Amino acid sequence: MKEQSPGAVDDGTAAVSLIGPADRINRGDIEQGNSRITVLLTTGEEIGLQGADAYVDAYYRKADRTGEPDPFLINLELVAQNGNLNYWEKIGVFLIYYRTSAGLIERIGNAWKEVSGRDIEAVDLPIGDDSYRFHPLGIPAVTISHTGVPGEGFGGFHTPKDNIERVNRENLALMVPLFKAFIEGYNSEI
Repeated sequence: MKEQSPGAVDDGTAAVSLIGPADRINRGDIEQGNSRITVLLTTGEEIGLQGADAYVDAYYRKADRTGEPDPFLINLELVAQNGNLNYWEKIGVFLIYYRTSAGLIERIGNAWKEVSGRDIEAVDLPIGDDSYRFHPLGIPAVTISHTGVPGEGFGGFHTPKDNIERVNRENLALMVPLFKAFIEGYNSEI
């Protein structure tokens, strides 16, 4: 196809970044303590957030969650390209925006500092992503990505430029230690 978009960073790397920690949790290499971790891979983000909407509908809007732990969401978008890890301050579209959870920013920032030695950066641009379905329900959420600098930055997606050459293997390799530090650090505070 002439207009093929492989989607290596948007969002192949997010799936890979979640499969690694899920495997380590399953093998017992990441101590999850009393946490209940769900690894969620969604589809249809660009088409009305269909996957996130279906998940939220099934597990939060219609389900009785009495007695269950309070949920939160770490959403991956555009991870494992060049640059530093960042979080998006505003989630939303058109006129409705939600602020990212300060507590999750601090926790993921601490984990990133532990594994990379760098501080997490803020992006003061809005992004419309899967976390948009969780925010209205009061579920704390943060969306993280890598800046893409040097390189395309936040552009070039849905084009042939989003291919395997765009993936930063060092940043991809840091995703498992990042989630290990986040999960085990979170459990040590409970």
